[in-house]
Amino acid sequence: MARRPAYFEAVHYTLYQRLTDEERRDLNAVLDAHYAAGRHLERVKPGDVLWLLNIHRGRLYLLGRVKVAVVTQDALTASDLVNSDKPWRDAPWYAISDRRDVEPLRLIDITGRASEIAHMDEGSSEDLGVQRWRALRALHPESAQLLNDLWAAYQDEVIAAQDFVQDYLELTEDDRAYTEGRLVLRTLQERQRNRALIREAKLRHQQRDPQLSCEVCGFSFLEAYGVAYIEAHHGVQLASFTGEQQTRVEDLHLLCANCHRMAHTRTPPLSVEELRQLLLKNKQVSI
Repeated sequence: MARRPAYFEAVHYTLYQRLTDEERRDLNAVLDAHYAAGRHLERVKPGDVLWLLNIHRGRLYLLGRVKVAVVTQDALTASDLVNSDKPWRDAPWYAISDRRDVEPLRLIDITGRASEIAHMDEGSSEDLGVQRWRALRALHPESAQLLNDLWAAYQDEVIAAQDFVQDYLELTEDDRAYTEGRLVLRTLQERQRNRALIREAKLRHQQRDPQLSCEVCGFSFLEAYGVAYIEAHHGVQLASFTGEQQTRVEDLHLLCANCHRMAHTRTPPLSVEELRQLLLKNKQVSI
């Protein structure tokens, strides 16, 4: 029998997470699972996984997960380890995610799958009603796998929706060169564009710059609007390819919508350095 991945060798727990009205409103936009706070977290060890749940108006929601790196009672140490400007949660214990592996919080209704989620101590005599979700409880491996699958499926839906919007917000590489048949050309480019490459480029950029600032002008959608958005620009036009070619992450530049559109006012597009020089010349922007 094949050995289970180390991720599932760790103990997976469900942990109830209280939400303010403001947090619930902002959940799908700007909040991340930097840490979990609560009682009884002394049972949790580095490497374990906390699945954060919430109940609202009789519905059960999956908020996200914390892949635990540190467990501590020291609020000062915990706050130093957490890279977040959101209000701090006071609690007896803190379980902190590795800052390189922080994931977003979402609001996923899993009420219909609640009966499939089983805990290791399911046979105990305690009341398993609301307390089933409000207490820190270890999951059966199959239930941990179920939550993992539900989380992954939802994340895939989010990425697919973002990609769909991206296709209509970003210029295609051929928009400037050809003004007719744009729908056909957009469909053609959609087949050529490697989504995994673009996601990797954006991820690397965010690791270097959490604000996702434009490489040309420094504008950040996250800072201005609270939305983590930026566009990927090919340094070499896809339209110039004579066949399938390898594109590296380093060949992409991350630009705001304005700079991206400005780059495509010419064929071939303006380079990042040319855009910077235009800014320096016309706006006297310090870059």
